[in-house]
Amino acid sequence: MDMKSRFLDSAVELIKVRDHGNESSYKLGLTFVDPFGRDRKHYTMVDLPRSVVVQSRASFTALSSANVRVGIVERVNDLEVHVLLFDESRVVIGNRHEPEFVTGDNVTVVERMDPTNIDRMMTLAALPHPLGMAGELLCLQSVNADILDGSGNLIYRMSADPLFVRGCHDAAVEA
Repeated sequence: MDMKSRFLDSAVELIKVRDHGNESSYKLGLTFVDPFGRDRKHYTMVDLPRSVVVQSRASFTALSSANVRVGIVERVNDLEVHVLLFDESRVVIGNRHEPEFVTGDNVTVVERMDPTNIDRMMTLAALPHPLGMAGELLCLQSVNADILDGSGNLIYRMSADPLFVRGCHDAAVEA
């Protein structure tokens, strides 16, 4: 199923791979173009009871806002990016190596939910400054590939972070 929006276009593909015992194995795929114009593809294998009739959909998770501040990179190591904000405070952000920052780079620091964090905690992300994308895209937290049962209840979700290429998490949804 494809989903179109003014923010992102995404498509979900659910392919039954094989039946084994009381379970069926499916390949779940999520493709979309992220806010930076990068083609994204995420895949996972899912085992579900054979008795469950399944369907798929694309969905988005969004917050109403994201806190944004601008700063300059003070120093970078393999694990952290240290940023001096223009209000003269300092923050330390995990180094995701996308994009690669060096000392002196201008950055946009965004406080938002991390879709790869199971506890859905607020976290800081460092992005280039200027952003090169519409600011309202920052409230978009994840692009999801959902598997629903025959009644339309969500039973499995794969969530991809639209800002970072390697940010992806998938899990069965407990009723």
